Amino acid sequence: MRALGLKASNYEKKLFVFSFLFLLAGLLVSCSSNDDEGNGEPTPDNTETKSDYTATNKVKTVTIESYNPSKRNDITVYEDFNRKYSLTYLGGCLYLFPYERIGGGWVNQAVENITYGYPYGNIIKSNNVVIKDMGKMNGISAIVEKPKASETDDAGRAIYPNLQPYHGYAMSFKTEDDEVKYLRVYFSKYTTDEYGQISSITIQYQLY
Repeated sequence: MRALGLKASNYEKKLFVFSFLFLLAGLLVSCSSNDDEGNGEPTPDNTETKSDYTATNKVKTVTIESYNPSKRNDITVYEDFNRKYSLTYLGGCLYLFPYERIGGGWVNQAVENITYGYPYGNIIKSNNVVIKDMGKMNGISAIVEKPKASETDDAGRAIYPNLQPYHGYAMSFKTEDDEVKYLRVYFSKYTTDEYGQISSITIQYQLY
């Protein structure tokens, strides 16, 4: 009887250990699934999906380096089949680059007026983009004015402003259906290289 009792006790212990390990494995798999960045679910310290820069009514924050055509390190904030817009920094100015689909591919409409990597007079021909420097502000929510096409300096031209810390920028752009969307951008931080040149900027942006 003692031998049978001993065997039963050992069996119960093994069963308990196996059940515990099975439960632990299930918990680990569940935690791993919840931490998956690709599920699009907000977490307490991360309210946006990484690498998704599409502008929405939620504020997004991104750090970008000075534009390099070979890296194409501008960030796309809007895209439909025929038009695309991206934010970037170049030569001291803030840009909303306008792209159009031509011959099946994307053509940056700003490239025609950029000489030696810098914009000429920070004015680039674009019928679809308007940008206005709203001056120094306390944050992105302070940008409420919506810029109109008549505020550009010339027909079909847009001013790309010199980037200044804590300034707000009101922007508008047209979709392929000529629907006007409004984008606000707030410049909050920057880094410099060993020569004092701005190497990266941190901005917040949001449709409004």
